[in-house]
Amino acid sequence: MRAARRLALSKMNMLGMGPAMLKVMMAQKKVPGLREFISTAHALGVKFYPCEMSMSVMGLKEEDFVEECQGVIGAISYLSIAKESNVNLFI
Repeated sequence: MRAARRLALSKMNMLGMGPAMLKVMMAQKKVPGLREFISTAHALGVKFYPCEMSMSVMGLKEEDFVEECQGVIGAISYLSIAKESNVNLFI
């Protein structure tokens, strides 16, 4: 999980106090971390597809994404896959 470890936990950074406080609160409430959410979703059949155009705009490479990603796709490929799905999210 290369890039997910580097992600900010929230926009409320407060000189590092925000993420630290949020992590403590999550641990107290036994809320799974991002890695566990991704692993569970993948185990349940969720598929992750990075968007080629978004990657280009943001300067991201395929190796920046979690191992669970199915491969980089463009908008037309995404729409083709999404129309056959019961649920899909574009983030």
